[in-house]
Amino acid sequence: MVVGALFLVANDALVKIFASELPTNQIIAIRAGVTALLCGVILQSKGWPLPSLRNRDLLIRTGFTIGNVFAFVAALVALPFSLAVFVDLTNILFEVLFAPFVLTQRLTVGQMLAVTIGIFGVGILLSVKVIVVGWAILWPIASAIMGRGREVYTRKLGPDYSPVALTFYGAIEVIFAAYSLGTGDWAFSSYKAVLAVAVAGGLQGVAMLMMTLLFKGANRRLWLRSV
Repeated sequence: MVVGALFLVANDALVKIFASELPTNQIIAIRAGVTALLCGVILQSKGWPLPSLRNRDLLIRTGFTIGNVFAFVAALVALPFSLAVFVDLTNILFEVLFAPFVLTQRLTVGQMLAVTIGIFGVGILLSVKVIVVGWAILWPIASAIMGRGREVYTRKLGPDYSPVALTFYGAIEVIFAAYSLGTGDWAFSSYKAVLAVAVAGGLQGVAMLMMTLLFKGANRRLWLRSV
């Protein structure tokens, strides 16, 4: 979990520092393409078949994945890096709220109290920040909600869906979404930016494999501690 989080932050930093001038959908398409390539190589080398796409929970997870990726890249482009990442880290609060409904897991009084205090504190922070940065603050909030919705449904999916398959499906779906919304004129002249996004895609792919493995394979007690 720690290594996966480190890789995610490194991926975010590369995009923010070197590729902010690229159109958002181009960043998303290139990064997701590298992630899909990485997962495809692993699947091919291991000879693992792809599980069925006809699964309601998988489709819901797909929606959360696409929403999370688009919202967070928009937040990175529109907001200071530290603010975008900090607000996105409030996602743990939304994960605890999702868990009882999606996974039918009970929350203790202490957990409910902690979540209530956390939401109150975040509300105060955001009410101050919205005055400074405007409504762009909603992007990392949306990313936080979507990201934790994805993780909860990752946990709900059965053993037929491996972390590699889930990450591969997610990347392919994000690519289709980016192209459907339009990528604009490709800015390949900004080779440093394109290279940075490509490296970020590799980092994101490894990070998502680790995080997906955690949420699918961790035992119940470890998972509850993580939320």
